Amino acid sequence: MNGARIAITLLLASAAAPAFADDSALLDQAQQAIDEIDYEAARKLATQALDGGKLEGKALHRAYRLAGESAAALGDTRSAKDHFLRWIVLDPKAELPAGSSPKIGMPFAEARAEADKVGRFSVDVAVNRQADKVEIVLSAHDPLSMVAGMRLQLGDASVVAVTGTRAVLPAADARSVAVTIAVVDARGNELSRRTVAGPASATGSATTPGRGPEVGGPDRPAPRGGWPTIVRWPVWTGVAVVAAGAGGFFAYQVGQTEDELAALNAASDMHSFDDAEAVRERGERQALFANIGFGVAGAAAIAAVLAFALEPDRVEILPAPTAGGATIGASIRF
Repeated sequence: MNGARIAITLLLASAAAPAFADDSALLDQAQQAIDEIDYEAARKLATQALDGGKLEGKALHRAYRLAGESAAALGDTRSAKDHFLRWIVLDPKAELPAGSSPKIGMPFAEARAEADKVGRFSVDVAVNRQADKVEIVLSAHDPLSMVAGMRLQLGDASVVAVTGTRAVLPAADARSVAVTIAVVDARGNELSRRTVAGPASATGSATTPGRGPEVGGPDRPAPRGGWPTIVRWPVWTGVAVVAAGAGGFFAYQVGQTEDELAALNAASDMHSFDDAEAVRERGERQALFANIGFGVAGAAAIAAVLAFALEPDRVEILPAPTAGGATIGASIRF
């Protein structure tokens, strides 16, 4: 692939259907057992679903919730906290059903506090495309050490199970590459799933260099580049800091001027009214400037928060020469 230029398209939605069916029936039975106050049966059913290794996404989150609720109801707070912690780390928006008893809410609150300390689960996937192979490398923030391996599918080929966080797949068809990556735990449950796909050229013929066309999944728009530097959150943060400093300076001057005016009033027989009026007017100007500074600082701080929260994700595609020809790496976060 000497001189070849590759355009990689990142599909950031779960485009491929799961390679297996989850044990949702077991989870339904576990929920029914909880509703019937049969917590021992609910715990066994939820554990059986987790041990089956066929859960993914919301089903996995549900299994951890049911396992945590049943364990808490049985008085096993340590196990309940562990299940709740895994649920929250995978799904930071996790919440117990309304009306849950304090016996269940207490280990959940402890798990929430622990999750806030360790951070949420996330995985970076680096995909390096070459003439006859595709290298996939995971780097994760995995505070509970849940990642055990991957299930990979290149195009329409069979699913390949890989232990660890690195794999190399043969890719004889240089015209295209599509890799479905399922990150799994030790029991085989899917912690996350993504597809990386895009056209490639083995001859260096007409393809778009750098970033290729961006395509969104069925429920997610295409990823976009970041905003211009002038409107990004660091700029607004700097404006807020400078404006707050200016406001603080003039507020200090107001205090000094008030002391000066008080001294003039105390010795009014030694000063004219015009002297006092000049000091008063100066204090009013300083107070106005202080208010303006604090107002600008507040507005800039709000703008910084909004810019940080709303800025589109940036996806980087980095080409690099290798001994075997051109290669390109794409990094995505999920």
